[in-house]
Amino acid sequence: MQVALMKRRVAVLLSLFVASNALVLSLHLSAQKEIEHDEFTRNFITSGIEKRFQWELSSPKHYIAGLHDDYLYVADIFQTGKLFSVKWEDNSDSIHTIHIPVTFKDSHISVDYGQVYITDLNHFDIFEFPFNAVNSVSKGTQVFDSTFFVEAVPFGGEVFAIRTLNQSKEYVLALKHSIDAFPVQSPGILEKQLDGLFCVDGMLHYNSALKQLIYVYYYRNEFICMDTALQVVYKGRTIDGVERVQIRVAENKSRQTMTLASPPRIVNKKSHSSGEWLFIHSAIRATNESRSTFQKNDVLDVYSLRDGHYSGSFYIPRINGEKLRDFKVYENLLVTIHGRILTTFDLHNINSALQLSRPL
Repeated sequence: MQVALMKRRVAVLLSLFVASNALVLSLHLSAQKEIEHDEFTRNFITSGIEKRFQWELSSPKHYIAGLHDDYLYVADIFQTGKLFSVKWEDNSDSIHTIHIPVTFKDSHISVDYGQVYITDLNHFDIFEFPFNAVNSVSKGTQVFDSTFFVEAVPFGGEVFAIRTLNQSKEYVLALKHSIDAFPVQSPGILEKQLDGLFCVDGMLHYNSALKQLIYVYYYRNEFICMDTALQVVYKGRTIDGVERVQIRVAENKSRQTMTLASPPRIVNKKSHSSGEWLFIHSAIRATNESRSTFQKNDVLDVYSLRDGHYSGSFYIPRINGEKLRDFKVYENLLVTIHGRILTTFDLHNINSALQLSRPL
């Protein structure tokens, strides 16, 4: 009886996990309907970004895994155990493939702190592989053991911040301090507006420069800054006016799952942090943006992580008509993926303007 109950519980968790990740994947890969502007304006940084190098990837299913030393790493959602690297300061070198010795079918790969983290998405295990040369890794070590999560962000040895489910099957943030430790949940950080699942969906980051955890909601104009003990430092607002989620959910009681009943109104598509700044890819057009300009570019809004104030915005031009699908910022380097095109941009001018925008 207990075995049957456990299998049922795992099935429910897996269905929620698959549904959530399918939703996130759809945000990255599908065409998004433009959101009409709210009553707000953007302060654009006129110096703009400078394109550096481009590479053509083998498929439009790649995502940015991370940066380490002279190499930029990307992975493909359908190629388990493969990591692809390029020299980010020189596009004369070809794309290299790193084979990671894993046996599971579905994975997610990230590169952080000089390590390769690969997640088994079916069993919720995480393995750490150190680099032993430029384009190879050493034997892996398991650092996370079979605890259900939707997101897991490493920081400080074996410590992970995760987004998981509570007993009510609602999302909650938690800390897992070692491979054998049970997650310590921190209820109340994610504020329920509707179902406690889709209405609090978002993106979890760790900023090593400030030693802060950051959570950015998909469907409302809010982000949360926390310390490494998951204590809220402050809650910030993005410049648009979408304070309440605009989604409809439906419950399948026989399968014990929740699904979106209609396309959601996405506010924040993607986000990333670097240094003292939070970069958010907004889905909402401001009153001082023309429809034509908005449709030819993607806009990043920048917020100070010191206090959450809005510091400015800049455009990323669409490449070959393709919308921005993924981006990350590493100090003065902006990395983007549009369709199959991987591009790097210089952010020196942007960062200089951001420093001037800081309050005295």
